[in-house]
Amino acid sequence: MDDQNKLKQNMENSTEQTSEHSSIQNTFPCGRQSMDNNPFIIQGLKQAQSQHSCQEHNMEQNLNTDTDYIQEVNLDQNYRKKEIKRKIRKTVYSQSFQITMLLLTVVAIFLFIIIGGSVVLFRKYTITLDLADGSEPMTETYTLSSGQIALGMPSRDGLHFVGWTGSNGDTPQVSVIVGNGQLGDLTYTANWSDDLSVTCQDWLVDKDNKRIKDITGEVDEFLKNGGSAKNYTAPARTIQVKTGTTVNATRWGDDNSYKVYSDQYIYVGSSGDVTVNSDNVTVYRYFYPVLDVNYIVNGLSSKDLEIDDFDVAFFDLYVDGSLKATDVADYCNTVPYGSEYKVVFKSVNPLYTVADTSLCQGTMTDSRNNIYFDFESRRGAIEVTCEDWLIDVDGNMVKEITSEVDKYLSGGNSKKQYPVLDRTALFEEGEEVSASLWGKDTSLGAYSNNYVYVSSSRITVEEGNATVYRYFYPVLDINGFIDGKNTGNTNNIARYNVYINDRLVKENVTDFYQGVPCGAKYRIEITEYIDWSYIHEAVNTDSGTMGTFNRQLKIKFTKREGDCNVVIEDWVVDKDNNRVKEITDLVDSFLIAGSSRQSYVMQSRIIKTDLGDTIDPAMFGNDIRPRSYEDDYVYAGASEVVTVEGDTTVIYRYFYPILDVNAIIDESTDSLGNTNGVALINVYINGRCKQYRKTDFFDGVPYGSEYEIKVVETQDGYEAVEEVYSGVMEDEATSVILEFDTAS
Repeated sequence: MDDQNKLKQNMENSTEQTSEHSSIQNTFPCGRQSMDNNPFIIQGLKQAQSQHSCQEHNMEQNLNTDTDYIQEVNLDQNYRKKEIKRKIRKTVYSQSFQITMLLLTVVAIFLFIIIGGSVVLFRKYTITLDLADGSEPMTETYTLSSGQIALGMPSRDGLHFVGWTGSNGDTPQVSVIVGNGQLGDLTYTANWSDDLSVTCQDWLVDKDNKRIKDITGEVDEFLKNGGSAKNYTAPARTIQVKTGTTVNATRWGDDNSYKVYSDQYIYVGSSGDVTVNSDNVTVYRYFYPVLDVNYIVNGLSSKDLEIDDFDVAFFDLYVDGSLKATDVADYCNTVPYGSEYKVVFKSVNPLYTVADTSLCQGTMTDSRNNIYFDFESRRGAIEVTCEDWLIDVDGNMVKEITSEVDKYLSGGNSKKQYPVLDRTALFEEGEEVSASLWGKDTSLGAYSNNYVYVSSSRITVEEGNATVYRYFYPVLDINGFIDGKNTGNTNNIARYNVYINDRLVKENVTDFYQGVPCGAKYRIEITEYIDWSYIHEAVNTDSGTMGTFNRQLKIKFTKREGDCNVVIEDWVVDKDNNRVKEITDLVDSFLIAGSSRQSYVMQSRIIKTDLGDTIDPAMFGNDIRPRSYEDDYVYAGASEVVTVEGDTTVIYRYFYPILDVNAIIDESTDSLGNTNGVALINVYINGRCKQYRKTDFFDGVPYGSEYEIKVVETQDGYEAVEEVYSGVMEDEATSVILEFDTAS
């Protein structure tokens, strides 16, 4: 009985342990694989199996007395084992299902992301742009993969683009970029203003105003740093104006002084007036670089030595072969970019010599060019003195004027600011010395108001002191005396010739202020009346003899008066001066229009005179230069001198029609004004050669004359279509076109 109780107790314990095993499996439902790998589950199963084995062993000992009971217990135990296995299998199957579902869920989510992302990536959105100009809005599509898209800046005539509004907000933005992560349909509207933008730029240019380098930034930086000599500040480069406004770059400043906008460049001009009818217009100011000429004396700056440059040397400056500045001792001004400059010393203080002249010429760069000339003091043992003398026509010295010249210069009266120089300098033996070292300026007022420099003597230095001479003439100053008033010239009244010792020295001038040798005879002769209402009254002072002082000659003019009328007519004539066609009205219309190249104006065709007066028609305008009185005719002479014998007398000026020779190449419609670079021509009038081997002809030819133009030589690359062109002059201008082909 006790054994049976023990067996029963053992069975109950076994049942509790089995239930505990089942509970462990239910607590970690992770499937079979998970359960096998879980150390807690594995340990629990081992303990359960161990306890179960011990119980079976005890049961075998305790069941020997009751076999039926043991079989019953075994059957119950087998059932329980099957039940445990069934539950474990169920748990494993349940967890496998959960894992499978989890995997399917992850895959579904992944596919959703991939498919959804593809839809977002490739989906097209619309950008709508309304230009607000009455046109239909423009549309453009984009996707997330399109990248950044700039909307740009549209333009409209007469309006300024302010910016875009819409999807970017209500504040206009000029620069709008789509594609920075935003998605969806976008709409933008252009905003406009009738204020147009005009920008000024500063450019370095050459002599033809070709823009070379933008210096706007340099100028603004100079002004911002306070470098302007006139305290100019950096301007706003862009302004707003209404459409139709005329803008010139001078609005930003047109000061051509040194160092007002830059110490490297000087303003020289602008691109001119521009009428603003569109946005973003650019106007230009033009600048040249600065050429600065400096002196170095014995290794130090003349300024450091407190020596005035005028006391060292004077020079002329040439730019591209043309005289830019004359008799200057300092130059700090403009020279166009790329131009050739040349410094020519005219007067060097005899106390100094120029050590190096290699810098006297060069090509202007694109920025400031500083030139330094080295001067050295003369070193010698022999004194040479310079004296100034008046001379006669034969070169004989008449009167010394050294002290007068020095007094004039010491008073600061020189029109070229020449200083008083030491009259004595030291030279080496054998050295050639010219008095021109003390100055050789032939201009009036350079060394005296009364005398003009003419030439110098030259010597070779030998032992002992020596003297060199500068030679001068006294000045003859011819003025007008009109209506009882003294004038400096006869402008607008008359022209005259000047004769010295019966030799013509000046022709058709209105002013004369020049040196004349001592003892020379002078006289004037009226050649043309500019104002026909005046007449010259001859006086004994119209001629005379020069002494050792300056001489003033006054030409007297008075208003014409009289009871008789003299009429002046202009006519086209042939080679024998036969009148063919009157052109008086043509000439007057030409002069009234202000077309005369010599600025002649129309005069009254009727002049007053007295009976018996002598009239020379040639005195009423005799300029033979083309376009002086008319475009198509040139003055050729006048009728003979007449004596007024009646109330009305007619006198005549004679004119020839113009023959104008031009050229065309390859049948071009554009005519060349000459044959430069193409051919040389000879021009014959009535069988006589009028012009030989020239490239142009524009002159008067008598009516009815036969002309012939021969192409005598063509340049490489050209062929003359015809060798000879001929014809007969009509009573109007004739143009002859020479034809050339480019050589094949």
